[in-house]
Amino acid sequence: MKKLKAFTLLEIIISMGIILIAMGALFMAFSVALRMFVDESNRTDVFIEADRGISGMTKELISAREIISSGSREITFWAEDYNDDGTREASEVVAFTWSGSSESALYRQAGGVSVPIAYGVRNMAFTYDDPSSPTFVKIYLLVTKLGIFSTIESSVKLRNI
Repeated sequence: MKKLKAFTLLEIIISMGIILIAMGALFMAFSVALRMFVDESNRTDVFIEADRGISGMTKELISAREIISSGSREITFWAEDYNDDGTREASEVVAFTWSGSSESALYRQAGGVSVPIAYGVRNMAFTYDDPSSPTFVKIYLLVTKLGIFSTIESSVKLRNI
């Protein structure tokens, strides 16, 4: 009778152990890579949220015609004379406001409509060169999500004032 070549039970158990160790190492590498991807994605989301808020404010403030009221957490201004009549109308007034409560939204209000422009705002501050008649505005914005923070600052020289 011819002897058949086969693996012994011990060889199969050892090879299965080696395969399990290799699969475990691959799983751990994949798990770490996935965690890093999610963390970076969250960091990017927070930065984009902060950038969206500060960019929106900066673009509108730079061409403001008149500052109506200015505070540390809000600014109201005559954005543009849409009908070229030289008078300020309610539909031409824009306000950026933040309630001051941690991780709430930053809002843009115009024409009776309030729209959030940044979520998760933890802190925001406007500072002015001259609070009674500002021509230069500094904006500080701190946004957070899932324990990740992004801080952005911008300065605006009001061109039309």
